[in-house]
Amino acid sequence: MGLLHWLNTAVESQKQMSQPLLVSAPAARSRHPRAGPTRRRRGRVLLLVVLGAGVIGAGMLALPHAPASKAPARRSAPVASAPVSPVATAACGPPTDPGVVRGNGPGGKDTGADTILWFEHSYYVDRNARKAREVVNADAAVSPVERLQSGIDSVPVGTAYCVTIRPDTTPGAYVVDIDETRQGQSPQTWHQRITTTARAGQTFITAIATA
Repeated sequence: MGLLHWLNTAVESQKQMSQPLLVSAPAARSRHPRAGPTRRRRGRVLLLVVLGAGVIGAGMLALPHAPASKAPARRSAPVASAPVSPVATAACGPPTDPGVVRGNGPGGKDTGADTILWFEHSYYVDRNARKAREVVNADAAVSPVERLQSGIDSVPVGTAYCVTIRPDTTPGAYVVDIDETRQGQSPQTWHQRITTTARAGQTFITAIATA
């Protein structure tokens, strides 16, 4: 190995040193980091939630709609008929005078007093003008059914009454006192003169007049 070999070796080394180094550039990193185990787990959970919500929604659509709840309706208190006044009822005891009839029963058609009781009971208790007219002559001086019913309707339901019947001097005529007590009002007395007549085994009213 001489000087020539050394020079050749030096020149070859100089060439190698003068050539640029080719170094491969590093691979470009993605701006979005790769999803790790935690992000993949979250994605699965979100997917399950979405699928579950869809299943529940479909089930609810398949079910019939429940009716909307309503507030309980208020019940109105029952309306009771006005009770009969105990004062007026107690005052309608049996009479002490002979020949006098006092009461508020249903009456009948046998005597004049029975007929009067029938008429007043139909007026105050039954509140039925047609029934009251059953013991009245067709041509009697008594209000017709329509007008009589209007008078009945003007009297409050539950009004207490007591009828006192005294024979008048004329056969078949009676002096009648009707003690009437309306709820919340003072008692008042109506004075009437009622005439009757017997026909076919029954008694009928022929006139009612204010005494």
